Amino acid sequence: MAATSASYQTLIFVQKDYESSLIILPLIFFATLAVYNTPKFERFGFTKAKSLLFFASLIPASLIFLFLDFKVQQLILISFVGAMLYIMPFYYRNKPLKGLRNIFLLKNIFLAFFWAMVTVAVPLAVVNMEVNSAIPLSLFLRRFLFVFSITILFDIRDMIPDRERNHNTLPVALGLNVSKGIGYAALLCFAALTVFTEYYSWIGQSQVNALLLSVIPVAIMLYYAKPEANYLFYNVGADSLLIIQTVILVLFTLLK
Repeated sequence: MAATSASYQTLIFVQKDYESSLIILPLIFFATLAVYNTPKFERFGFTKAKSLLFFASLIPASLIFLFLDFKVQQLILISFVGAMLYIMPFYYRNKPLKGLRNIFLLKNIFLAFFWAMVTVAVPLAVVNMEVNSAIPLSLFLRRFLFVFSITILFDIRDMIPDRERNHNTLPVALGLNVSKGIGYAALLCFAALTVFTEYYSWIGQSQVNALLLSVIPVAIMLYYAKPEANYLFYNVGADSLLIIQTVILVLFTLLK
């Protein structure tokens, strides 16, 4: 839902071929649901629940994929390969292969980059808008920075088990306060870029206000984040931050 809502944001910003581009939203919903339920391919041993969700999501995503432009298909395939490199569900000689999620700092950069790829570059490709111009680049960078700050929340959540298995994430390597500081810095860059893009009239003032307001919930969660926080704090609160941003944006767009 977070990926789908973030992709919807992109379509709102570009305001181009709006209705005809909505087909990308169910694809992103089902594709991300499939990725997050990808089972471990150890001798092709599937858990029942994950198998059902994986294939039930993959089938509709694949059907929609067939009707898309080749350029869009390429971006989706690149994103899919990136997701597999990140989660690495494959085994070699009965040992799990290490994915990019196990590499210090690159994990956060890679995750934020591919979230921006899926939720910005793919919708822009659907409306035939080049990514290498000013407006798309600003959208991409904003999404990257916002998601990057959220990735730190989940690193904080996993800080204790990561330390026990020698998984060198930002909180494990740099400590809680420094990691939060990096998250705040990403949010400040996001806010500065948002104001800058409005100055050049790439998005409206109401949308700028919405995006700036959406920084507050992330900053509050970073402030209170700790490894011992309960399930609802992360799996409901942190996971819904992009959805909250979209709701704020839609409301401010309608009320402008």
